Amino acid sequence: MINRNNFTYEEELNNCNFVKLMLMLLVTLYHSSVFWGEKWLDLKPIYSSPILCIFSRWLNSFHIYAFVLVSGYIFYYLKYEKKKYANLSGFIANKIKRLIIPYYTVAIFWVIPINIIIYKGLDLGMIIRSLVGGASQLWFLWMLFWVYIIAWFISDYFYKHNIKSILLVCCFYIVYALCLGKIPNVFQVLNVLLYIPLFLVGFKIRQYSSKFVFKIPVLGWLFIQITLFSIFEKVSAFNGDVEIIKTILKLPLHIVGAIMIFVFLQKLAIRIKWKDNNILKYMSNRSMTIYLFHQQFIYFTIYMLNGRVNPYINMVVNFVIAIGGSLILTNLIFKNNMSKKLIGEKESISILEKNI
Repeated sequence: MINRNNFTYEEELNNCNFVKLMLMLLVTLYHSSVFWGEKWLDLKPIYSSPILCIFSRWLNSFHIYAFVLVSGYIFYYLKYEKKKYANLSGFIANKIKRLIIPYYTVAIFWVIPINIIIYKGLDLGMIIRSLVGGASQLWFLWMLFWVYIIAWFISDYFYKHNIKSILLVCCFYIVYALCLGKIPNVFQVLNVLLYIPLFLVGFKIRQYSSKFVFKIPVLGWLFIQITLFSIFEKVSAFNGDVEIIKTILKLPLHIVGAIMIFVFLQKLAIRIKWKDNNILKYMSNRSMTIYLFHQQFIYFTIYMLNGRVNPYINMVVNFVIAIGGSLILTNLIFKNNMSKKLIGEKESISILEKNI
């Protein structure tokens, strides 16, 4: 086995369970704090919080991008090491069960009803947007579905070529930049072009045994990422047309951020011995359902507490209620095999085999 200073190649793979859980918690933390950073809901913060504003934007520069990186990492393992995904129809059927069916189940029975309550009425436009790939946090499922489908077709090319693969995904990103705001992002087809580069990075990290990314210490990655983020923030604050500069900066910012948090969480997983922690093991089997359900709990806590407590307390309550509420709802769903299947879960299957 290849050694990463203090852990092995196989441990690195198994720790992806922990990495996914932590990334889901970071997504929840982002949604718990983003209310003070950008327009969210039909409500304005009573108290401002510049720190939460910048903190939420920083989290948003890497959390979901890192999840796509991990998905590419595990895709390589399953396809080229375990020799899975040989049959296209079976692969598509699996991703429909794991991603698209949960999307519509949660959109119809959770997101849309909660939005009707929050916005005090039936908004036909909101329902249509929800059903064509834009239902609040669920947009990620459609995006990831298309990333997987495209990756299946071009993965052998990725496997055989390095420079050409980089050029190919750069072309994807250029098309994304040129089309952004000009064509509708129905079923997340446009966002796919933004996230494929992250999938390739994860693919190559597994292919080449993570040699490069672990040579740079976590603080090194953090320094690079914070530098890029600071430059991006400065550019964004300029008056005038800076979209071209922001577009150029955005991709390396997301890639470096995704690698940074991947390396950090891999090393953290070893340090805390997460597999010996029953709470972390319990939550790791429910990380996907936390993602599916958490945001709507935050809506309610924001409406109840905005202006009644300071933003930091509000954020903590948002986070705790979102996690706790999602876990309670998950436990209820897990009592029935049919409801489990409707949110993409099976009776017993490893998180690595799910590879969402």
